[in-house]
Amino acid sequence: MSASGNGQDSGAGNVGPGGMPWSGAASGPGAASSPGVASETGAVASETGAVAAAIVLAGGRASRLGGTSKVLLRIHGRPALARVIDALIAAHRSSIAVVGPADEVVAALRHDPATSGGGTAGDDERRSVVRVAIEEDRFGGPAVAVAAGVAELLDAGVPGDALVDLLPCDLVRPADVVAALDAALEAPSDEGRGAASSLSAASHDAGADGVMLVDEDGREQWLATRIRLDALNSALAGVEAGEPLRGRLGGLRLSRHAVGANVTPDIDTPSDVAAYGAVVHLGNGPLCL
Repeated sequence: MSASGNGQDSGAGNVGPGGMPWSGAASGPGAASSPGVASETGAVASETGAVAAAIVLAGGRASRLGGTSKVLLRIHGRPALARVIDALIAAHRSSIAVVGPADEVVAALRHDPATSGGGTAGDDERRSVVRVAIEEDRFGGPAVAVAAGVAELLDAGVPGDALVDLLPCDLVRPADVVAALDAALEAPSDEGRGAASSLSAASHDAGADGVMLVDEDGREQWLATRIRLDALNSALAGVEAGEPLRGRLGGLRLSRHAVGANVTPDIDTPSDVAAYGAVVHLGNGPLCL
């Protein structure tokens, strides 16, 4: 996973005004159908009482892909971004901030050939939970991109104790990543620090900020994490373009959770495109790198 806190290959910028073509509040018809109880803010709470939300990074230079936007990637015939959004909706994330170029984000979600049913979220359901965070200063790195998503979620009324998944838009197996984060919060910390790690404890224990996945090679995945919204907001206060995500989030207390092979791969290079059968769509036609 390339956006591991090095300030590269991710979107950036401040959140602009609301009312984008694909801008939805955390409440709405789709959110009401998710399990849980609507909170005072309109966000849907999980059965444990913790609101579950997400930030998806969908911007960046994608320099190793020749500068082609990752939002244009298709995996198994579907937009990679739509696959990530659907995995989050299936896991009952009731407010999702996508940080990236609004026109490309909207196009990716509106031109998904999949239809409702069979585990695929419908257009109305996506519209009810997805908000587009507008980037005013692109290419400043993942830290400022996550900050833009944090601001968007707070603007939507998501409470500070909400648990927020941080994910890139080009995950090959997004459902596996989300499931691994769910499992991580139910398992003891790999660091053996004895911190409570259940979903409710991670939300309310002041000493626990969240959890991070670690791949089979021992690499920390800074964009495969679940962190309390208020902890993210504090850690990213005053962030500037070029600051690494690792530098900003490194001070948080995050449990490490090891995952098996091929859980966290994303599309960074032409070899990844070939390995995972991805297709980059340019204009009216596809480009296989």
